[in-house]
Amino acid sequence: MTDIAALPGRIAAATSAQITTRPIASLADWQRLMARVPAPHLTQAHAYGEARRTNGWTPTRVAFEAGGRPVAICQILEKRIAGIRLVSRVSRGPLFLDAAPPPETILAVYRALKRGWGRLGKGALVVAPSLESTPENLSLMRAAGFRIQGEAGWVSAQVDLTRTEDEIIGSFQPNFRNKLRKCDKLDISLRVGNEPELVEWMIARHEENKRDKEFSAVDDRFLRVLSDASGNDFTILQAIHEGRPVAGISVIRYGLGAEYFVAWFGPDGRAINAGNYLLWQAIRHMKSLGVATLDLGGLDPNTGYSTFKRGLRPREYTLIGECIAFL
Repeated sequence: MTDIAALPGRIAAATSAQITTRPIASLADWQRLMARVPAPHLTQAHAYGEARRTNGWTPTRVAFEAGGRPVAICQILEKRIAGIRLVSRVSRGPLFLDAAPPPETILAVYRALKRGWGRLGKGALVVAPSLESTPENLSLMRAAGFRIQGEAGWVSAQVDLTRTEDEIIGSFQPNFRNKLRKCDKLDISLRVGNEPELVEWMIARHEENKRDKEFSAVDDRFLRVLSDASGNDFTILQAIHEGRPVAGISVIRYGLGAEYFVAWFGPDGRAINAGNYLLWQAIRHMKSLGVATLDLGGLDPNTGYSTFKRGLRPREYTLIGECIAFL
């Protein structure tokens, strides 16, 4: 990407003036535009915004348009007291409808976002951009009027599902493939669905995981709303061995993307490599639905769980950290 500082000032200013925002009130309108986003993120999904209401946030959804044509969409979470907006947050957004938008368009969209939500009297605006952490993008955010709190933000990895199954499995690390072969020789059955009973089973295992491993994550209320709002886009995959569930994962679809969300692997499931089995089945299932990219839901270099995910040899990426609008 071209360094935004190299753009002629008059071009950047003219482009910014042409960007307008339009509220998106209907689910159908939002989903229609989300389906056009080549690189979507879960935190910008309609259902995710609805689930954040359980944490006291209200989602506002807008389209950024140039000449009446949408170029980006954004879900903005607002926190208000007595009707007064105190803070607005954007997580992994805005999302651009072009796979490679020019720098001047990106600059114009972020300037329009700041203009609408980051000015005096409108409350604070905190944005974790959907932009990868590169010198060019960091320069662009500064040019848009944001102060960068941390250069590195969300770290994750994606599996390209547009390849054939043979190409995908052939790209895995040998150890991951070997464990899948061992699973093929075992009596493991798969249950896929989103029935209330299955969702509640997954939520109970997630809460059990949090207690046993002492980590904080989304709670049961959040997951129930997320499941309800996602409808058929919320999928549980459960591994059954010797007549009982031994592992489970949830995957959420949004447009051309999907994300591996919460998971539970019991001791018997770990013993038979049920995690490898379920992740491969999730890839196959999402691919059959037309999903182009499966996000692995975050990487932490200090955990063995990330080593497990890297067995898929996904494309790793790091987004820009949180940015704050200033006057």
